[in-house]
Amino acid sequence: MKSIPLLLFAALSVPAVQAQGLSNLPASHVDIGFGARPMAMGGAFVGLADDEHAVYWNPAGLSDAEHYVTSFSHADQMEFVTYRFMALVAPLPWDRLGAGLTVIESGDDMLREFSAQLGVGYGYGDFRAGLGIKYRHSGFGNNSFDDGDYIVFDPDEINEGRDRQVRGNGTGFGIDLGLLYRPNDRVGFGLAYRDVANTFTWNSENNSSTNPARGGYAENLPSELILGASFRTFGSTTVVADYKPALHADIDPALRVGFETGFMDIAYLRGGAEYRVNSIDDERYTAGVGLKTPAVAGLRLRLDYAYLIDPLKPSQRISIALQF
Repeated sequence: MKSIPLLLFAALSVPAVQAQGLSNLPASHVDIGFGARPMAMGGAFVGLADDEHAVYWNPAGLSDAEHYVTSFSHADQMEFVTYRFMALVAPLPWDRLGAGLTVIESGDDMLREFSAQLGVGYGYGDFRAGLGIKYRHSGFGNNSFDDGDYIVFDPDEINEGRDRQVRGNGTGFGIDLGLLYRPNDRVGFGLAYRDVANTFTWNSENNSSTNPARGGYAENLPSELILGASFRTFGSTTVVADYKPALHADIDPALRVGFETGFMDIAYLRGGAEYRVNSIDDERYTAGVGLKTPAVAGLRLRLDYAYLIDPLKPSQRISIALQF
């Protein structure tokens, strides 16, 4: 009967069966959507991409950068995993050329992830093109536990569970491509091809001779194709829409729509929704607000907030940006 509590104990720590294939978990570099402003508009930003978040959503938008902007975002995803996001955008000395950098960090000692993306965008006529290069790193299994938390197990069972705990890391690279077509200052059409080429290599180990870790292996992350459009009305309202077709059998197509209304270029109201093409009631609705201070000595501060109503659990996004 001791095999039953032993299996339970293994599940409570980092199970050998799952940890050997840890990179297959849905939480491995999952795209939760970053930036309070884009997410408040339903996550439809590929056809707009007009601020520092373009580095992440569509690097082609970097070609229109006119100011230096840096922003920081915080997301407590379903009150389970905390994400921290930083973006920096800079216009380059050459005409219609801009660059940006994003850094994303999340997790804890059980599974910690870090990614950085360097993007560049160039404009020619009504067209813009962008390129993003990603670096990703993951570390897992570095969590420890107190023997006193498992008093129902014998010391030998606890030691065996500790020996089976898998730890390791992974490193990978990816390439994003982006396009934008803006025939005027009101209409935009965009395309983003994320992870068009990528690789990820895992290394894992443990101290068990009977249930050894998988060791080293490589895999690819799923690529995404997103088509987007934006339209700014003759007032101060912008309407956006993105469509993400399914490139893989286990991923549903998705339609994202949203809007943003500004008041005297100081206050903003936003809303949106995401609809996935399936038979499940898993629509997501979003809302948010934003505040932008008047320019003082060339500096402007922007605060953005987004609230996401998700079928599993609502979550929030908070961003602060400085333009200089």
